[in-house]
Amino acid sequence: MNRFSFVLVPLVVAACGPDTSMQGAPPDPMLPMQAQLGGGTAASAGGAAGGGSAGGTVSGGVAGGASGSQFVYPSWEREDIQAASPRRGEFYGLEAFRGRTVVVVLLEGFCTFCRSNVVVAEQLQTTLRAEGRDVEVVVLSDANASDFSSRTRLRLFRDGEAGRPAWREMRPSPSKHDTFVFAPSGERTYFWQGSYTGDAARWTADVGQAVRAVAPVR
Repeated sequence: MNRFSFVLVPLVVAACGPDTSMQGAPPDPMLPMQAQLGGGTAASAGGAAGGGSAGGTVSGGVAGGASGSQFVYPSWEREDIQAASPRRGEFYGLEAFRGRTVVVVLLEGFCTFCRSNVVVAEQLQTTLRAEGRDVEVVVLSDANASDFSSRTRLRLFRDGEAGRPAWREMRPSPSKHDTFVFAPSGERTYFWQGSYTGDAARWTADVGQAVRAVAPVR
């Protein structure tokens, strides 16, 4: 008598629409191997410990044996379109924040959850600054960056070029909701992989913990 075993595989659907940026992409040197295989959480080699998440991956320093040179400021410079920014209309990049802890979040203007997350990101900045930590949270958006103008006072950079080259400088296969923490030295100490599905509490806890690891109270 033949016996058959059936395995049910759960299907996960991103809350703000499918993101095909990772499909068919070559291995990403910015991610540790377990992240490229879609499993597990890697601890930050830069000391920014933090639990994994349903939609996030922690990495840092020289995770996965990658060269440390891959974990420093990218060279992109984009227009700051934030009306409340002292540098509105200027083209500059992350080097302007050297000496401070900086968090970069990739968000798309048309994405419902991105619009929600930009509010969460500003709340995190407010909390961390209230603790006496010198941190700047910035949004690297797409051609629709102006959609965030009425929702946040965070610095807004517009990457409106075809293919979003500034996003790809952050990592080769970028995804909306990717989040990066850079220490005052310019070293990237934490990375949250995209696929954010509305878990604001987990994002806030993990990114907040990563910032606190490299931004002591003044």
